[in-house]
Order: sequence, then structure tokens, then C-alpha cells
Amino acid sequence: MPTTERSKSGQRMRQTMYGRLLATEVIALLGLRLMQQEPRLTSLVYLLISGVAVLTTTPILQMSWSSPTEARPTSRTIYFERGGLPTLLTLKWMWLSAVLTEAIWQYAIWFRPGLGTHISILHMLTWLALMLALLRRMLHALVAESVINEYVVMGAVAGYLLIGFTGGVMMNSLLTIDPGAFLLNTDNLIINGQLLPASIYYSATILGTAFSSLTTLGTTIINPNNMGGQTIQICIAILGQLYIAILIAGILGKARQWK
Repeated sequence: MPTTERSKSGQRMRQTMYGRLLATEVIALLGLRLMQQEPRLTSLVYLLISGVAVLTTTPILQMSWSSPTEARPTSRTIYFERGGLPTLLTLKWMWLSAVLTEAIWQYAIWFRPGLGTHISILHMLTWLALMLALLRRMLHALVAESVINEYVVMGAVAGYLLIGFTGGVMMNSLLTIDPGAFLLNTDNLIINGQLLPASIYYSATILGTAFSSLTTLGTTIINPNNMGGQTIQICIAILGQLYIAILIAGILGKARQWK
């Protein structure tokens, strides 16, 4: 396939990926009310969003080129492994690790709460590593785009929302590790006649809180006297602002065609 046609094909594939990821995230946000009624769906939502990002990430790794006539170096066929970016295989293993950790964590907090508290640290770190790797790939792809159009904007929004979902996982783990980080009642948490662990019962509420922190609107359920909750809230806000700053700098710092 000629280089120009290959570049156009890669661009169409990336645009499809941007749209799919954003659509999945928007549907998840619209389903917050449903997740409040069925809190166990929240974990499935996290797995679905990360799965869409990982399993359709190959187009993101096929970057745009500044010159249509420039031949692609052989070393580039390994999907930009230079610069410390994770490979596609690495991302898949990271996602499978997150799936396994999520399953073990869910089992532990239901049947062995003490073990679940300890596993929550691993749960948080596993998800954080995966989400940050995906976010870095997104930034790398968006900054390298040669044409700015509605699809690239969709990709930028999808990356921003990914930070919010990352914050939701972190806060959910924190609720298991340190319930005092949140101003929430943890007694008699019953939905549909079933007693639920706090990290399941409040999972949708915690996700909404993460997005409130991302948009710097603030929230009333994080204990202002607890450093753990305050630290995660600040980290989410800073990461969101850094994402926007890096994206704007990357776009404005290079000559591009606008459509």
C-alpha cells in the first residue's frame, strides 16, 4: 500500500477509535443513575471503557506523518516503542492484569473484607498504571495529528474523560482502605434487600465525585480533614489541568491544517 494511502487509512482508523471511546464514556456517564441502582455495574463499566481503549488502540499507535512521501522507517513498525511508550502487547497484559485484580478485589471485599483492604492498594496501583499508559498513548497520538478536525476534538475529550474514570477507581479503592476519607455513612447499606460493602454501594457516587474533582467544581463528600482524600482530589484536578495544558501546547506548537 502506498505511503499516502496507508496514512489516510491509519487516520480513518484513529478517528473511529476516538469516536468509539468517547461514545462508551458518554454512555457510562449517562448511566450513573442506573449504576446507583445497580452498583455492581460500575466495575463492569471500568472494564468496558479500558477494554475499548486497549483492544482498539492499534489505530492510535499508527501515527500521522508530517510528509506524505516520507517512507516509514522499519524501526517504526514496532508501534513507537521508543520513548518509553508501552507496546500494544504490554497494554493488553496490563488490561488483563486489571481484570484479574478487579475480580480478586471484588471477591475479597465481599467475603474477606480484611484481605480486601490490603488488596485495594494493589487494585489502585494496577488500574492507575493501565489508565496512565492509555492516557499517554492518547496524548502522543493527538499531539502528532497533522489535521485538526471534529474527530481529533472527540479524541481529546475522550482522553480528558479517561482521567475522570481513573480518579473514580482510585477513590473507590481509597474508600476501602480508609473509609474516613469520605463523609459517607457506611452502616446498613442495603439495595434491593441486599447488604453491600461501602465500596460497592457508593461506587457510582464516588465516580461522580471524581468528575467533580476533575472539573475543579469541588465536592462535599470528601473529608476536608483527611489527607488521603484531599491528596487524590488534588491529584485528579492537577492531572486534568496538565492534560489540557500539554494538549494545547502540543497542538499550538506545531503547524497544522484545520478543517
